[in-house]
Amino acid sequence: MKKILTSMARGCAKGKFAASLGVWIFFTFLLDATGTTVRIPVTPASLNQDRLVFSVKSSVIEEGTAFQISIAMKDGPVLPDSNVGLYISSLTENLYSLKKVESVQVTVSKEEKRWKAEFVIPGNLLDTPGLSFIFAEYGHATVDGKTVPMPSLTHYEINLREFLPHS
Repeated sequence: MKKILTSMARGCAKGKFAASLGVWIFFTFLLDATGTTVRIPVTPASLNQDRLVFSVKSSVIEEGTAFQISIAMKDGPVLPDSNVGLYISSLTENLYSLKKVESVQVTVSKEEKRWKAEFVIPGNLLDTPGLSFIFAEYGHATVDGKTVPMPSLTHYEINLREFLPHS
């Protein structure tokens, strides 16, 4: 890094300011592109989000509680690098963490503007604090007419206990 900065300084001194500035901007962007993660809780009162709409249905069956979750985009398709899954989330003062729940199979049907997920949660697992269904989508930008992934991620987090059927 020291060699790069020294070379850029020499370029500026020799009148090659524009080239050196371009390299400087590139490295500033590269070093600053750490990315962000945004967590958006989805509750029964906030199913209608800015760009998408969630639908959550649950019912008690013999094996546990069955969930059907629909994610519908208002404009445009669901981007193919989006994903869904079951996680145990925890949020402390300084840290947001996710642990994937491997014991439950989530079946997803994907259409251009709507994804549907179905799964069954066994009884005891519903008592786990932070048990959530998460729809995650990566940030994108349009560069030269092409969609390019960016180093950011948005998690739409549905706490399943908030959507249990009423007894």
